[in-house]
Amino acid sequence: MEEWIKASLDDKYIEKTDASRVQSGVFCEAFTSPWYDGGVVFDWTALHQRLARPAVAFSDKKAIAGLQRFGAEALITASREGDKKCFLTVVELKEPWTLQPLSEQAQQLSVFDVFSDTTPSASAATTAASNSSAPPSSDARQLYTFLRGPPGQRTVRDDMARVLSSVEDQFQENGVRVVYFLSSLVLIGSDFTDMLHNTAAVFRAVTEAGFSIDSHGSCLGPRIVTPLRVDADDWWTTSPLQQIESEEDVTALLVALFYQWLQDSYVWGCTAPIRLFSNAKEAPTTQSTRLLERFVRGLVLPRARAIGLNALHASLPEEGGSLLELAAVGLEKKQAPTGPQRWSVLELRIALAQIGAYEHVPSEYLAQPLNSTRL
Repeated sequence: MEEWIKASLDDKYIEKTDASRVQSGVFCEAFTSPWYDGGVVFDWTALHQRLARPAVAFSDKKAIAGLQRFGAEALITASREGDKKCFLTVVELKEPWTLQPLSEQAQQLSVFDVFSDTTPSASAATTAASNSSAPPSSDARQLYTFLRGPPGQRTVRDDMARVLSSVEDQFQENGVRVVYFLSSLVLIGSDFTDMLHNTAAVFRAVTEAGFSIDSHGSCLGPRIVTPLRVDADDWWTTSPLQQIESEEDVTALLVALFYQWLQDSYVWGCTAPIRLFSNAKEAPTTQSTRLLERFVRGLVLPRARAIGLNALHASLPEEGGSLLELAAVGLEKKQAPTGPQRWSVLELRIALAQIGAYEHVPSEYLAQPLNSTRL
């Protein structure tokens, strides 16, 4: 936490504030988690409960439908034109919400607690409910406010969605077929050379506009796209997602999907991040295994065959065995990616959308019994 605070202060992403300057109350709590990017997360539940949901807001269902339709239509067009192959590239934006400047009022609503104790405090909702104005000062309490968009805050998410929608429209007007999905700018086409040129144009345009690129999460080299029928829906997939054979492939994919689900639900779904309490009866590794197994058995396995991941379903026995334990080792702490990645962020999101993972809130779903799960 200390390292993140220092780096964010140096970057002028946050600033320290005094309790006497806090007018609206504290509606957020910061805490550390081993399962999220950067290791520091923010629970905005109290703020979201206080503010009315906007009439026009980001819809993950519409976003998923748009992504599905974009690929399906590109495949149909390629087939009609006699092209045998369709290709995909992805320009992945890195933390685009941090570009969003906050107004003075928005800064007042983005004040967050940092407690000197390593154990997470009580809910921020309780704090907010008991403090209608400035909260009491405490030696153990440190208050900071965001100067630019924080992750997981609904208003910031909606503003960034509008910005990216405008970016998509501008590309379309200039003849470059692009669709955005969360932080992924997706291109699909049948001409390999055109795909390279268009991808370079998108990359150059967004970097000139001030966005940072997630080089590990992007897919700048064209990958083959193939149609995939998921139940009654015309979906599509990529070759890396369909070339999963070994036990190592399966465990790597399970861990990558789990992390991506947690991150997207927190940042783009604006739901509370899951907590790992230091005084819990279970050891962190035991918690990791249990949470991963709930995700795999409840969401992945029932849909694995439907989305073409037969190898995944076949390699995981009903009793779980060593495979889940092997995968859970990667959940002790989320490591920063190094070098080329097997799957782009967008490819992981495609699989998550196809299994219906975005319909579930991790902090709620992982706490529910799995008695009704059908393997």
